[in-house]
Amino acid sequence: MATAENSTRLLALLVEDSEIDAELLLRELHKAGFQVTSRRVQTAADLKAALAEATWDIVLSDYKMPEFNGMEALAIVKAAGLDLPFILISGAIGEEIAVEAMRGGANDYFVKRSLARIGPAIARELREAAGRRAFRASEARVRQLSHAVEQAPVSFVITDVQGAIEYVNPKFTAMTGYSLEEARGQNPRLLKSGNQSPEFYAELWRTILAGGEWHGELQNRAKDGTLFWELASISAIRDESGRVTHYFAAKLDITERMTAMRKIEEQAALLNLTNDAIYVRTLDGRIRFWSRGAERVYGWKREEAEGRKLAELRIQELVGEAERDGWLLRDGSWSGERRQMTKKDEPVVVFSSLTLVKDERGQPNAVLANNTDITEKKKMEDQFLRAQRLESIGMLAAGIAHDLNNILAPILMGAPLLAEVATKESDRRLLKTMEASAERGAGLVRQILGFAHGIGGEPQLVQVKHVLRDIAGIIRETFSKSIVFEDVIPKELWPVQANPTQIYQVLLNLCVNARDAMPAGGQLRIVAENLFLNEEESARIEGMRPGAWIGLHVTDSGTGMPPDVLARIWEPFFTTKSASKGTGLGLPTVRGIVTQHRGVVSAESTVGRGSTFHVYLPAAESAAVGPTAPAGGSAPRGAGELILLVDDEETIRAAGSAILTAHGYRVITAGDGSEGVAAFSAHADEIALVITDLDMPNLSGAGLARALHHLKPDLKILACSGLGGTSGDTSVRPAEFAAFLMKPFAVTTLLKLIRHLLGTDRTAG
Repeated sequence: MATAENSTRLLALLVEDSEIDAELLLRELHKAGFQVTSRRVQTAADLKAALAEATWDIVLSDYKMPEFNGMEALAIVKAAGLDLPFILISGAIGEEIAVEAMRGGANDYFVKRSLARIGPAIARELREAAGRRAFRASEARVRQLSHAVEQAPVSFVITDVQGAIEYVNPKFTAMTGYSLEEARGQNPRLLKSGNQSPEFYAELWRTILAGGEWHGELQNRAKDGTLFWELASISAIRDESGRVTHYFAAKLDITERMTAMRKIEEQAALLNLTNDAIYVRTLDGRIRFWSRGAERVYGWKREEAEGRKLAELRIQELVGEAERDGWLLRDGSWSGERRQMTKKDEPVVVFSSLTLVKDERGQPNAVLANNTDITEKKKMEDQFLRAQRLESIGMLAAGIAHDLNNILAPILMGAPLLAEVATKESDRRLLKTMEASAERGAGLVRQILGFAHGIGGEPQLVQVKHVLRDIAGIIRETFSKSIVFEDVIPKELWPVQANPTQIYQVLLNLCVNARDAMPAGGQLRIVAENLFLNEEESARIEGMRPGAWIGLHVTDSGTGMPPDVLARIWEPFFTTKSASKGTGLGLPTVRGIVTQHRGVVSAESTVGRGSTFHVYLPAAESAAVGPTAPAGGSAPRGAGELILLVDDEETIRAAGSAILTAHGYRVITAGDGSEGVAAFSAHADEIALVITDLDMPNLSGAGLARALHHLKPDLKILACSGLGGTSGDTSVRPAEFAAFLMKPFAVTTLLKLIRHLLGTDRTAG
C-alpha cells in the first residue's frame, strides 16, 4: 500500500452513474499508488461544466449510463480541445466497442471486474501526456526564436573566432546586398568603407577580445557600393566552460538618422512642406514647433499643440520617459515604429526618428521628431504576408492531395475485384462501404485540388440540389451535435450554369461561418427555392434583374453582427476571428464567385439573434441536366489484348494488373518511364494500349509518351495523375495522350474508357 508521502497526486474526472463503482475505482487507484482528488459527473452537461471549471489529469468514463454513454463523453472531451487522457471502463466491453473507442481517440479501456493493470496504464498515459506538452512547448520556443531572428528589423551576424562569417539574417542581406551564401566564410571587413581609421577598428577588437561588449557607429559599404551607417553592438559568445566560440553582432541601420543630422539645417526651411509629422520639443516634453504635417497626421492644430506637453496630446514617443531619455541622451538619436493615437482616438502607425538637438555649448536642450505615417503601408504589408501564407498552404494542399490520390487509387481498384470473389454477404457489404468511403475521399481530394489550383472546371449545367445534399451530409457528419441542422431542398430546384466546385466552396464557406458564430451550439438552416421575379420584385433586391433565379439562404442563430461589422464583411482580410481561425478572405471569395456567376449575395444580421446570407444565382435556360454521379452498368471485358501499365506506385501496379487480368486483358508492368520504354520495346507488336502515370522519377509520363510515339506513332496512351489535368512536367501536351484519368478512379470508369480506346465493346456477362 502506497503512503501519502510517496503517492502520485491525480486529479481524476469520473464519468460514472454508480457511486459504488466509482468508490471501487478510487480504491483501485489508491492501491496503485495515487493520491486522488476526483469529481463524479453523470450527464453531458455536467461533464462540459467540469471540463470548463477545472484542470484535470485524466478522464475515467463508464461506457453505459442512463443519460449518455462513454463514446459521447469521449466526443465531448475531444471537442473541448484538451490533450487529456481518456480511459473507458465498462462492465462488459466487447471487441467492437473497444476498437470503436480507440479509433475515436480513447487511450485505453478496462472491464470493471479486471482493474489490476489500471494503475500502470494511468501512469503511462500521464507520462505520455506530459511528454506531449513538453514537446509542444519546446517546439513553440524554437519556432518563436527562429521567427524572431529571421524577421528581426536588426541585422544579425555570427562569426567564428577567426572572424569568418557563419550566419547572417535576411535583414543583413537587405542592408548589404550580400546573401548568406555570398557572406559565409568571408570576413566582415568586406563591408569596410575606408572612412574610419585603423585605430577605430583596433579599439573595437581590443574591447571584444578582452571579453567586453563594443557599441558604436560604423559606416560600411554595400555590395553595390552604397555607403550606409549602422549602430552596432558586438560581443563574444562563450560555451559552458567560458571559452569563446563565436562573435555576435547586432546592427541597426541608422543611415537615415545620420543623414538627417547632417542635413538638419537644410531641412529647417522645408519642415512645413513635408507630409511627415515634424515637431520640436523640450527635454521635458513641451512642444516648441508643430508642422502642418503633424496637424494632418495627429489632427491637432498648431495653436492647440504648441506650448503643451506631448502627454497632454496623448502622444507617446517611446514606452516610457526613462527609456526615451536614456536612448536620446546616450546615443543622440532613436528611430523605430510606434503606434500612437490621434486627436479623434484613432490609431496611427508612424516611423519615428528622434534626434537630440544641442546648443552652442554642446549641451542637449531639445528633441527634433520626424514621424512618417506608415499606417496604410503596414496594412498592405500585413495583407501581402497573409496572401503569401495562403499561397503556401495551397501548394502544400496540392502536394498532399496528390499523395492521397495515389493512396486511394488501389482501394478503389481493389474493392470491386475482392467483391467478385467474396462469398459472404457481410464481406460484400464491407467492401461496398470501403469503396464508397474511398470515393468520398477522392471527391474531397478533388475539392482540395480545385481550391489549391484556383480552378474547378469549366462552367456546366449544375443541379445545385446535389451540391446542397453533399454539404448537408458534411454538416451532419462533422459539425458539433450541439448544432441542430435543417435543410429545405425542393426536388424540382432549377439548374444553373456554373462551376460546381466554386458553388460548393460558396455554400461550405457560409455554413462554416455559421458554425463558428455558434460556439455553444444553435440552429443552422439551409433553404433553397425557385424564384421568378418581375420588374417590381427584382427592384426590391439590390443588383437583381427580372427573370428566373434560384435562391439559397443560410441562417444561423448565432452571435450576430453589429451594423459596423456587417458593413465591412465583404472587405478582403477583414475578420472578427482570431488569426488562427480566420483570414478575412472567406466572404470576399464568396462575393467574387457569386458575382462571376452573374449572381447577387447579401446578408442581414442582428446582434444576439443570428445572421442570414442570401445567394441568388440565375437559373439556366435549360433544365435538362443529368445526374452528377457516373452512370452505372456492367464493366466491359477485354479479348486478350496486351496492356502496358506504367506507374511508380507498386500498390497501383498490383491492383491495376489484377483488375485488368480479371477482365480479360493481358498485362505487363513497369515502375517508371525508363522501364516502360524497355518493356514496350520487347513487346511492341503485341501491346494494344499503354496506361501511364504522369508524375514518375527518371522519365515522366510525358517523356514516355514521346519516346513510345517515336517507336509507334499510332499508339494509344492513357494518362493518369493525382494532380488533376496537369503534372509537374510543364512540357506535357494533350495531343500526346488519347485520354486522361484523374486518380483515384472507379474500376468501371477505367474499363469503359479502355474499351472505348480499343474499339469493340464487350460487356461482362
